[in-house]
Amino acid sequence: MGAPRRVLVALAGLFLTFALPACREQPPAPPDAGGAAAVVDAGPPQPVALEITVTGEPPDGGAPFEVPLSDGARPEVPQLQKLTVTTNLPLKDFRLRIFDEADRAMVSDDTSELIPDAGIRYQVVFPEPLKAGYRYALVMDAQTGPAMTDVAGNEHPDLRREFKIAGEREKPAPPPKQKRHRRR
Repeated sequence: MGAPRRVLVALAGLFLTFALPACREQPPAPPDAGGAAAVVDAGPPQPVALEITVTGEPPDGGAPFEVPLSDGARPEVPQLQKLTVTTNLPLKDFRLRIFDEADRAMVSDDTSELIPDAGIRYQVVFPEPLKAGYRYALVMDAQTGPAMTDVAGNEHPDLRREFKIAGEREKPAPPPKQKRHRRR
């Protein structure tokens, strides 16, 4: 009986040698949803549409007001001397200009700053208030390339939004009379 006992002790030793490492703590298995889970790739992130917000400030330093610009409409806004354009995306390769009704670029002092985790704040300050009764257009377009781009490389179409300053159109001052010189 000594031999079978040695065989049992040897088998028990083999069992402990191979079975105990298998009993180590394993990470829990994820819950089973009942079927094979398929990984779906959504593809590259979809580009976000460019949105702009425009606010104006009157020449007397009053409270800023929103300039409701939309495609095709020409709203009337109070007289202003400063425009602030804010975008929801940080843009590159763009320019912003204000044109008068003769399609001439207006003289202005412009500044631009990047808003962290958002877009751009672009301020346009005119040397004189915009004239009552006249139409103007805000134009954002590409400065050097074929289209405006954001920092992710997405292209955005150029935009042109028109507005009119409320009030009666100012009549231009008559030119000064020239004195005639008589010949002697």
